[in-house]
Amino acid sequence: MTDYIKLVINGSNDEVLREILTAELAEAGVEAFDENEGLLNAYIQKNAFDKTVFDGIFAGALFAGIFEYLPEEVKQENWNSLWESNFEPVVIGNKCVIYASFHSDLPEVDYKILINPKMTFGTGHHETTHLCVQAILDLNLQGKNVLDMGCGTGILAILAAMSGAAKVTAIDNDPTAAENAAENAELNGMLHKMNIYAGEANMLANKQFDLIIANINRNVLLNDMDKYVASLIPDGMLVVSGFYRNDMALLLETAQSSGLVQTGYNLRNGWAVMIFKFMPN
Repeated sequence: MTDYIKLVINGSNDEVLREILTAELAEAGVEAFDENEGLLNAYIQKNAFDKTVFDGIFAGALFAGIFEYLPEEVKQENWNSLWESNFEPVVIGNKCVIYASFHSDLPEVDYKILINPKMTFGTGHHETTHLCVQAILDLNLQGKNVLDMGCGTGILAILAAMSGAAKVTAIDNDPTAAENAAENAELNGMLHKMNIYAGEANMLANKQFDLIIANINRNVLLNDMDKYVASLIPDGMLVVSGFYRNDMALLLETAQSSGLVQTGYNLRNGWAVMIFKFMPN
């Protein structure tokens, strides 16, 4: 079972500085962020947390004296109380609501996704999840073969299955996340349409998809772009997120060199989603 370190961050409310800080923390391995009573909380797997690295970030010229952080260990036994205290239903595009079993008075929308995150991140509150959900809602997935790479709690994979996909594969490098995604898929009656695995992008060899959704982070996307493209059918679609708008040019350059053509993008609070079509020569 994976334990996490929560970094409780106090300091400036300047949006630009916070955006730069969260980008650097993401580069250092932070998987998720939330805000509570003016504090920014960042979460990283315990075995990936190197205090020397994070001390260096906060002592750097840009952040010294502006931000300070306190690391706290988050164990499995108090995870549920933590996310329940911060988890409100998420409504996206007036078409989809992401909620937990203790929520009531839900709006009438096309898709209702029930999740129980356990020790896994992805309650739908993060901007990149919001952006990817909106992208899925704008696509026709009827009868499609879909991959959710870096599935977390399985929200995007479950929505794809609900949206008419014939088959959905979900992969996460954290076995706890893959297990939780399967549990959430069963909660929503979608497990029969889904195959869920713990693993990396090297599992994609000899597999083909109509649509790949990868909400991970910039470095992983850049490293694995060729693997995604090799697993797309001609005219297949790739939706990528997990990075800031300032990273879009780098992602575009890598995507174009792999035979992808950008067909759209969207922004939300500095975060970005990019949509590509595979058009081989």
